[in-house]
Amino acid sequence: MYRYCLYIILVIIISSCSSIEKDKKAANIVQVDPTKVQNLEFSDLFQNLDYVFLKTEGEVLGFISKLEVVDEKIIVADRQNNALYIFDLFGKLINKIYRYGKGEGEYIKISDFCYDSKNNLILILDRNQGKVIKYHTNGTLAGEIRLPDGFYSKIYMIDQSNFAIYASNERLSEYNYKIIDSQTGNVLKNMMKIDLIKSRFLNFLTHSNFYRYSDEVFTYQIADDGKVYSIQEDTIAAKYQIRFGEYSIPHEVLNTEFGDVGEFVDFVQDKYVYRISNLFETSNYILFGFHFLDQYLQCIYDKTDNKFLLLSEIIDNISTDIKISEKWAFSNNSFKGVYNNEVYGFFWTDAMIFNSESKMIDGQHITEKTNPVVYMGGLKDNIFDKL
Repeated sequence: MYRYCLYIILVIIISSCSSIEKDKKAANIVQVDPTKVQNLEFSDLFQNLDYVFLKTEGEVLGFISKLEVVDEKIIVADRQNNALYIFDLFGKLINKIYRYGKGEGEYIKISDFCYDSKNNLILILDRNQGKVIKYHTNGTLAGEIRLPDGFYSKIYMIDQSNFAIYASNERLSEYNYKIIDSQTGNVLKNMMKIDLIKSRFLNFLTHSNFYRYSDEVFTYQIADDGKVYSIQEDTIAAKYQIRFGEYSIPHEVLNTEFGDVGEFVDFVQDKYVYRISNLFETSNYILFGFHFLDQYLQCIYDKTDNKFLLLSEIIDNISTDIKISEKWAFSNNSFKGVYNNEVYGFFWTDAMIFNSESKMIDGQHITEKTNPVVYMGGLKDNIFDKL
């Protein structure tokens, strides 16, 4: 009996060690020291940079809640105008989608959108009505899908026939992620049970929870210990874990039930890194932003040498003289995504006017009626040689 019990204990210990080792291999550690800020100019970062002036024929874009470059299109969700704008890569307006209402093919609010490249469709998530509306790029309705009970804030195409929705960690849903058949609306898979302790503060004020790299879809959550997950057909597994040493939020804090988002932010903002956002990859780098003390920092992390660069300001000296250092302005005008291995973002009108002496970009004068300007370019391979 004693030998049998000892055998069971040894099996448990070995199994536990194997599980721990497996977790270590599954999640590659991205280690960053948030106190080491080294600003470089855009001319030191980009090997080329193009500017795209968005033309909206008489109307001015308001507040951009999301901008995505995909399939030779620039798609913009305007929260102020409650509309979706589709441009080509030269800034020419292809179409505007505005279908406010509670009827078929209508939305109350654009909570998020994604692009279905196979069918050339745009999927708009309206969490107020719990549905996904599918439009052709010419604006005509292609159908809509009623979602299961829950309060979903994000949507993303996983493959050619399925999309994922993210439940914002609300108590109305049992799982963070659901994989949905884009034709039938059937739930194919539930992934990651919701941690109710974190449900009031985990996903807040983030621009994106998904990105695609090398035909693989990744997702991340704001206060989930810096983990970046890979979504496969039937599984979701940790791929990266972003760590900030002593400035990472401790597990005991993450396991504390805060009353609301404000209480959580008040507790962590003077001590720890919080709100990782705008995370994506190029062939050489992992890029993401985060808040630390009174700064918003943009990280460029070298995947080969495990080096990192932290920017606390934008210094665009390529065909302009924009310098942005205020936290709110820097976070709004920082990098937003990758297209064909080129990094893109956009400059808000106010940021261009008040942070440029010449008020010029690429030879064009900036005024209050100028739409946000998209910038896009490939990062240099030797960025860290400048440090």
